[in-house]
Amino acid sequence: GEWELIWTTSDSILGLARPWLFRPRARKPILQYLDPGNGFARNLEYTPLGKNRVEATIVPLSEDQLESFAYREPRKGLRYKNDSNP
Repeated sequence: GEWELIWTTSDSILGLARPWLFRPRARKPILQYLDPGNGFARNLEYTPLGKNRVEATIVPLSEDQLESFAYREPRKGLRYKNDSNP
């Protein structure tokens, strides 16, 4: 389905390395559409120059990939909600 992206840590999605004319506008939504059944994903953002759309093919993770992802170490500076370690 399609929804508005409210929060992300992705520098790429936020366009932080792009010139300001190509960055998403602060007061416009970033929209995402996922169709896992057909292996399709799309991001739509509004920049000062107009609409920018990125489309991608997606595939499910294998069991090994999923296990590796689920048990990886958190990124430095990030904590999981139930992480009680300082």
